Amino acid sequence: MGAYLVFLNGLLLGAHARPRQFVQCLRTIQQQGQAGEFLSVYLHKGQQAVHIAMDGGRVCHPLIIVDEKRVLPRLKQVHVEGLAIGAIDNKNLLHHRVVEYIDVNKENNCLIAVTEHNENIDEGLV
Repeated sequence: MGAYLVFLNGLLLGAHARPRQFVQCLRTIQQQGQAGEFLSVYLHKGQQAVHIAMDGGRVCHPLIIVDEKRVLPRLKQVHVEGLAIGAIDNKNLLHHRVVEYIDVNKENNCLIAVTEHNENIDEGLV
């Protein structure tokens, strides 16, 4: 894989020789809470580009994260009950990596299950 162009909110920042590692590093930083929950990182193979979006006005929606090792959703009954009584909120779910905000670009690099029965982890996706 050659060098990919890196864009931030549509503006060219530069190029990166190892785009997969760069994307994975940014996602790890986000998962550790060191970047905003609305950060979107998208590896576009056709354009040989990494698109990073942090600008306002993008439509983002929360998706439940599936644990890759156990292939089970991280959202449990205790979370649902906590939401119902107001003991926890979306920020708690984001902080504990139960849900993640996804925008239209990030959807292109995600596997999204419609039901629990069609969860399938593909190691090939970044």
